[in-house]
Amino acid sequence: MKVELGYYEMVEALEDFVEKKYNLKLNLDETETEFKYRKDIYKPLRYKNGKIKYCPRDGYELKTLDRWETKYVAFNENCEMQFFLEHD
Repeated sequence: MKVELGYYEMVEALEDFVEKKYNLKLNLDETETEFKYRKDIYKPLRYKNGKIKYCPRDGYELKTLDRWETKYVAFNENCEMQFFLEHD
């Protein structure tokens, strides 16, 4: 089942959460809000001589996690969130 939340539904949910948990009145319409997330940056796995390693069976390049980059996304009226739920 696909669940989609629009900007105004997310703002209302966030304001309710902050009010219930922290007992603070929040107005996100007047606040500039952004989401922060970390993106994985991969680099190719290499032999000691510097050649890139490939999967012997499938032939794709083997990679290893190099670092994380912090990225930001503006939270505005163009945003929506969607996720999928499975029935039990």
